[in-house]
Amino acid sequence: MRPRGFQIYCNHRNLIHLIAPGAELKIHVRDQLLRWSIKLMAHEYTIIHIDGTSNLWADMIGRWGGNATPDVTRFKRITRSQT
Repeated sequence: MRPRGFQIYCNHRNLIHLIAPGAELKIHVRDQLLRWSIKLMAHEYTIIHIDGTSNLWADMIGRWGGNATPDVTRFKRITRSQT
């Protein structure tokens, strides 16, 4: 990786629990966090939390490729002809 380590910017508070394993979590969440922490142990890193409302990159990536304005569809009213 990088000799001086790297920074992880995220709005996923579960990553904060990697350094505080005493918190009460559901078993499947705790197991997943354990797997993540084992993979990250080999690296030097810093976790920086970004509040969800301030995380513009995540919002942009989540909306990537979406239309900025929706397509407008017009309908023509069809009526019976009067005889």
